[in-house]
Amino acid sequence: MNNPPLLQVRRLSRSFDRNVPVLRDVSFSLTEGSWTILAGSNGSGKTVLMNHLNGLEKPDKGEILFRGQKIETMGDEIRRRVGLVFQNSDLQFVEQTVARELAFGPTNLGLPRRKIELRVQEVCDELGLEKLMDRRPHTLSGGEKKRVAIGGILVMEPDLLVLDEPFTGLDWAGVDQVLRTLIPLHKKGMSLLLITHDLAKCAAHSDRMIILSEGRIRREGTPEEILPGVEEWGIRRPEGLTWLK
Repeated sequence: MNNPPLLQVRRLSRSFDRNVPVLRDVSFSLTEGSWTILAGSNGSGKTVLMNHLNGLEKPDKGEILFRGQKIETMGDEIRRRVGLVFQNSDLQFVEQTVARELAFGPTNLGLPRRKIELRVQEVCDELGLEKLMDRRPHTLSGGEKKRVAIGGILVMEPDLLVLDEPFTGLDWAGVDQVLRTLIPLHKKGMSLLLITHDLAKCAAHSDRMIILSEGRIRREGTPEEILPGVEEWGIRRPEGLTWLK
């Protein structure tokens, strides 16, 4: 018997104004260990869709299942299993040092102090944050902030990491830092969903691509299948796929 997909979105619809639906009958699934890109131009509904994936927002119609279970039955557990990294890292920070920021999530879970310390140290080592642990998150560079934001989710041991426009506002060094964080995570088995309009930086590392336009899923497939036609949906086709390849 085949295992269910890691995450299933079934006929999801959402409107903030009855006359202007933001999401329209959206359906797709994510498999364990995949690196999926959800691509769309600005205003396509990408961020609204992301906020539904772990229950931050509720749909008007449709449902989302995590390993076959409806997420509304999972309580706070779904927010640990599906970790969201927001476009603006500063909005994610709540503590005054990186060390305390990394410990915030597992502390709220009520984990024993020693287990929290071990988790924080593991993530610190994995992401190379040693020199940042006593720094204030809001004073870091863009790439450093994104790494800390990712670390704050990883300490919760999620099964799916979802990142909203992870390269926005970053210079070359910042993009390099983020990719050098994500690529090893994926190689170790982490499932990734990158929500972006900037395909040049990440398409070479993905195995699946979904196009969202005007709140609808337009195409799904491998990057090789999807990239030749992305400009039809207002997405710039990358000239090369060489970032860290």
